[in-house]
Amino acid sequence: MRTTLSLILISLAATGGAQTTAPPATPEITPLTAAQLQSEMEARRGRIVVINMWATWCPPCIAEFPDLVAFGHEIDPEEVAIMAISS
Repeated sequence: MRTTLSLILISLAATGGAQTTAPPATPEITPLTAAQLQSEMEARRGRIVVINMWATWCPPCIAEFPDLVAFGHEIDPEEVAIMAISS
């Protein structure tokens, strides 16, 4: 019997500048295979990659997610990439 692992990648796009009063955009949600995840990591080569593994049923994960999104809006996307992965 073969088990398939489904991963969800949420790209937290950074604004790379000052905050605006407009609400942040909804993060992009993309289902990935393990091979696609590897490709996503290779696309970010040369940048710092923050990987957050989380689950929708995990109260601490849910509590920290708004801070992760806020951090994503504060960083320079050319230097740091954030990947939130829910399995």
